[in-house]
Amino acid sequence: MKNRSIALGIFSFLGILLLSQLFSESACASKGKMTVVSFRGQDISFLRRQNKTCERGLDIFSNALQDKFSSEIILSNKVFEFNEVEDALQWVKGVGDLGCLVSVGNSRGGVAVVKFAKELLKDNRDVNLTVQIDSVDLPYESTKDSRLPENVLYGINYFVSNDVISQRLGSEQAVDGAINLDIQSLGIKCIGSSSNCGHFNVHASSDLHDLILHEVEKTCRVVL
Repeated sequence: MKNRSIALGIFSFLGILLLSQLFSESACASKGKMTVVSFRGQDISFLRRQNKTCERGLDIFSNALQDKFSSEIILSNKVFEFNEVEDALQWVKGVGDLGCLVSVGNSRGGVAVVKFAKELLKDNRDVNLTVQIDSVDLPYESTKDSRLPENVLYGINYFVSNDVISQRLGSEQAVDGAINLDIQSLGIKCIGSSSNCGHFNVHASSDLHDLILHEVEKTCRVVL
């Protein structure tokens, strides 16, 4: 009798373990997927010496993505240089099921976002959200940043209107197919003694990062 009770206890314990494992696997299977591909702007050595945080704003944003979403969904998240579009395309092929696809870029990285989306159009792949931050299309660029391809479902272009550098570089203020938003009108603060946003520090703004995270969540909630 005692042995029978022990056996029943063991079987009950094993049954609980099995049910727990099945529940865990079911929960993982039900998780949505999000893929975020970001492109940094051009590396400017004198600026990097002055303020590394400013130069690596999208790396800070990438960490914020991990903190906000990685426990809730299956998140694939990587930052590339502006001239590494081909590398980014190869990387997403390795990811497989992309789920909700987001691409973010600042300065020349904004051009890379458009080029990245155009390449995916060839494979009939949609991009759920593109975000350009004071996007700069230099005269010799073959890919223009002023028009989003048709596979971009929703695009946002943040630009700095009253910054001398942005004006000289010709940052794009009217991207066709995107919502164009002036940083100054949004009340966003940036790092630095004056807290004013310019081309070289806007992408490191925690205020802007919070806005983009909200847009990512809002856009991908429908897909996930």
